Amino acid sequence: MTLHEVADVGTAEYLDIYSFPSVAPDPDDAQSASFASIEAALEHARRALSADMRRFLNSGVTESEYRDAYHPQW
Repeated sequence: MTLHEVADVGTAEYLDIYSFPSVAPDPDDAQSASFASIEAALEHARRALSADMRRFLNSGVTESEYRDAYHPQW
């Protein structure tokens, strides 16, 4: 698991959050960790990163969820 913090530079035509620029001084120094199980990874996300377990997404829907949650006017 790696924490990526990026600038919100999206537009109605540009939703590729995977290409948004990093806000970290050195993106290569991003927090990362490995886990023996998915349960351990989720627990780490919940405790260390204050992740909301109700906000996890399935693969392939990140951009549409980003749009709907942060820019519904698009």
